[in-house]
Amino acid sequence: MSSQSPYLDEASPLTASLALAANAIAGATLTIRDEGPLLDMVLTRLSEVMRPRAGAIFMHDGEQFTIAAHLHGRGQDPSRLAGLTPLIERLLPEIGGAAQRLGSDAALESGETRDGGSGTPGAADMQGLLLIPLVTRGAPMGAIALDLPAAPAPLVAETLRLIGYLLASALRERRLQARLDLAHRKLDERGDWQGHDEYTDALTGLANAAYFDLELERVVSEGVQTGGNVSLLRIEIDRYKAVCEAYGISFASNVVRQVAQTLTHSIRGRDVAVRLSDDLFFVLLPVTPGIGAVVVAERLRDRLSGLSFEVPEGSWHLTASVGVACLSNRVVSADELLAKSQRCLLQSKALGGNQVFFDWDEALETTGEQ
Repeated sequence: MSSQSPYLDEASPLTASLALAANAIAGATLTIRDEGPLLDMVLTRLSEVMRPRAGAIFMHDGEQFTIAAHLHGRGQDPSRLAGLTPLIERLLPEIGGAAQRLGSDAALESGETRDGGSGTPGAADMQGLLLIPLVTRGAPMGAIALDLPAAPAPLVAETLRLIGYLLASALRERRLQARLDLAHRKLDERGDWQGHDEYTDALTGLANAAYFDLELERVVSEGVQTGGNVSLLRIEIDRYKAVCEAYGISFASNVVRQVAQTLTHSIRGRDVAVRLSDDLFFVLLPVTPGIGAVVVAERLRDRLSGLSFEVPEGSWHLTASVGVACLSNRVVSADELLAKSQRCLLQSKALGGNQVFFDWDEALETTGEQ
């Protein structure tokens, strides 16, 4: 294969050089905190290995799709890639997560539908362009575009795809952390969330959904990054709707207030009790493993079941169902923690209510692997 381009040779030094560049990029995602310098470093390292005629990284900044980093060889016009911005943005969802060479290749086989005329860039303009999508959670947030003289070998293309995934994950983490930092700076400026209408449930004085969303993302992000424990209790008053219908809203509101007081007096200062809706509560337990969370949940369930209220028929005794979820090998994000707590709560209710449900198999599996 000596007569072929090194881009086509699976055994060429290019493959080894790209692997070294991937390792360097992985290290940079841990040490370079600002997005701009990180993008510049990635594009520089890829250019040293791939020797493109021009290159750019396109990013969506939340409002528009723009070039965030670029370079070009001697005599090359960077405006060539800049003019392709709208077309690349449109192509990304169709390409998915695979690195693809555009132009006359597979990504533009139906080029006549993408060559809009009237100066709109089309297949001819894309000739020789390798597009490496930056995909996170299935959605493209940008792309690395390299203007290469020849198509890369499959192994090279796969390595570039993995680099794109690595960079996208690092960028998503930085953007999430930036939002969390901003939110907590606002909280620090306001002081504690208690007493602020924006973050307090008016009926109970507990934290509300707005504060819970911020705190859950922060606590889970820290837990995932540090390998720490985070648990979540999802608590629902049993037969709450029937209580409302039988005894009225005023009675039901008193029940909710008593539940809130019980939760507040039964948790630690670093834990957060939240009222999400009429009969639904959360307790967020930072630095608490699943087994410890079950102990807390059983204590809360027992104390809640001790609440009784006078009704015309005598006394009505409250009960509650609790679903317990924790970070694990299978649960590594705030959304997954919420979904897990929902599934566990449904199991608790399906078993008759007034009990705690926790996925012990998953907890034991995680413990065994650690």
